[in-house]
Amino acid sequence: MTKQFPALAVLLAVGLALSAPAHAEDYPPGLMYSTLLNGVKIIHTTGQFTLDRIQAVFLPAAHSETSIYPYNPDDGGKLWAILSTSGGAQVYRFDFYADDFHPPYWLLNSYSATDLRSGESLGSGSVDLSAPGDYELNFYLESGRFYTFPFSVSNLSSADPFAGGDYYFLNGPWEDWAYLYYRDADLNNSIQFKVWLRLYEHAQPHDVKPEIEVRRGGDLVATTRQMTITPNHTWNRFEFDLIYPMENTSGGAYFKARDLLAADGDYTLTLILDGQKYATWQFKIVNGALNYTGRTLRSQANPLTFIEGGRDAWWYEKE
Repeated sequence: MTKQFPALAVLLAVGLALSAPAHAEDYPPGLMYSTLLNGVKIIHTTGQFTLDRIQAVFLPAAHSETSIYPYNPDDGGKLWAILSTSGGAQVYRFDFYADDFHPPYWLLNSYSATDLRSGESLGSGSVDLSAPGDYELNFYLESGRFYTFPFSVSNLSSADPFAGGDYYFLNGPWEDWAYLYYRDADLNNSIQFKVWLRLYEHAQPHDVKPEIEVRRGGDLVATTRQMTITPNHTWNRFEFDLIYPMENTSGGAYFKARDLLAADGDYTLTLILDGQKYATWQFKIVNGALNYTGRTLRSQANPLTFIEGGRDAWWYEKE
């Protein structure tokens, strides 16, 4: 039987994923999913909606004679988003100023917003999205739509008349998706679990004690350090370093990516908040590499909803 070398298998798998297709221009344009979840925002007290520093990848080359932004609404390439209701009524348009800060990454620095119902130009600030309902944010190039992002807005009223008005919340992929990350896909780096959390209550934020259990079969293989976090009313990304379980002979020790990837199998990662199970994600390690599946599998996923993690993030949907 041929001996397996997990570290070599990971490097080969990453190399194959990045080398096919061979050129950046052969990839369809997309959005870095972590920046999309970070960048789509609502102010919980007012319902004001913004798009903040989303990153795109593999955009066509663009040029401007007058602006530092190759993509801009004036004389550069055209890159914009349309926010629509679930019924198809167009509400707002966002025309972006984008800069290729580190190929193949483009930063959507700012935008000029337009109210498509009135035709009014709203400038670069926030827009009102206090009406509850289902929405869809579609991103366009001159060649057509290249990404779609559905979400909804809900509101909560307080039973206390002295507590202020409604609170507004975004609902959608933040609730389901999280990822494992190790920088630059370097096996010697620490491995982290990153997840979005928020407080869905008309109440003051309070401290929460998180725990993580990573299991292969019934065996606990990794956990995280004791800490306290304070989720608030907007989605925020929290990062947890994995460590060896305390009952392990290396309990609490620095846990590298190679320590997790050394054993193939089916894994579960469970997040526990204040002693109560929050959610569980499943993943596999195959030939010493984390698996891609469904919307994260580049060769099979629909480009309009493909979850782009770059070279060092592996995304999973909760059970």
